[in-house]
Amino acid sequence: MTYPFLNGAWGLVFNGVIIVFVGSAIEREWRTASLLWLWLAVTVGCGVLWVLVNLILGRPTVGFGAGAGAFGFIAVMGVLFRGRRFLVFVTTIEGQHLALGLIAIGIILSLPAPVNLVWVVGALIGYLYVKARWSLGARGSIRHNPRQSGGRGQFVDVD
Repeated sequence: MTYPFLNGAWGLVFNGVIIVFVGSAIEREWRTASLLWLWLAVTVGCGVLWVLVNLILGRPTVGFGAGAGAFGFIAVMGVLFRGRRFLVFVTTIEGQHLALGLIAIGIILSLPAPVNLVWVVGALIGYLYVKARWSLGARGSIRHNPRQSGGRGQFVDVD
């Protein structure tokens, strides 16, 4: 279970930035333990899926990188901060639209090697994780209050 901690140079830069900035914002909303459970669910889920896909395809390739965790964090950001505004370059965008845009970019970049779409599935696992926690009544450890999530015109500090 060490694959998420191994990265190439570009993966280290892009995934690291997402994990540090988005992960810290999620950690402020949740507790550290909840964030770690999210990380574990996403990385284990995508790791198992990677093994299954490669067994079905008959390709003994090794998967590594924190892309699954990064996409999981992006999806959770889109759910938790859906109404908040983020400053992106010279414009602002709502959290849910930013998350959808980043996931779309991940899908497009995975098209040359479709097996890499397994890491983008981390976004789906992250989304399902949040929805499952909310539906199971774990609202004490994960805040789910649309008024608290902010409305139009509010910004999120993600550093």
